[in-house]
Amino acid sequence: MGSAQPSMEGMVNVFLRKIRVEIVKIPPIFLEIREHMYHFFDRYAFIHQFSKFTIVGILNTIVGYGLFFIFVSYINYLLATILAHIIAVTHSYIWNRYWVFPSHNPVLWEFLKFNSVYLIVLLENLVLMFFLVGYLSVNPKIAGLLVLPITTLISYFGHRHWSFKTHIKK
Repeated sequence: MGSAQPSMEGMVNVFLRKIRVEIVKIPPIFLEIREHMYHFFDRYAFIHQFSKFTIVGILNTIVGYGLFFIFVSYINYLLATILAHIIAVTHSYIWNRYWVFPSHNPVLWEFLKFNSVYLIVLLENLVLMFFLVGYLSVNPKIAGLLVLPITTLISYFGHRHWSFKTHIKK
């Protein structure tokens, strides 16, 4: 088998790359500054997204906890937690899909993934509520507020890295 001869265009591109590298030597300080800028903007994007998530979370907390507060006056606190959770999850999905984590993934699959994260959150919520109310005799309305920080962290990272993760096809 004979070896293939490189094309003239390929040789020109290699030559131009070598010249460009030799002509434009970027001082190390500028490379370091560039890296810091990339990290700053990555951090800014994270802060921006987490801020949106927090706004949706506050709105969703008002909806979810408001419903829980109303329901717990009429039904068992665990059932009130489940009903408020179902309504709040649907509300949250709409805001998160279209505003916080803009997504073009298939809706049904994404909604199932979204609900799987909230199933974990619901189980965590029920266990903590059962422990706080059943064993520590905390008022259910206060216990509902105490579990919010844990619920928030689990749901943010679950949605960011699972529910709305964009898969790039290679």
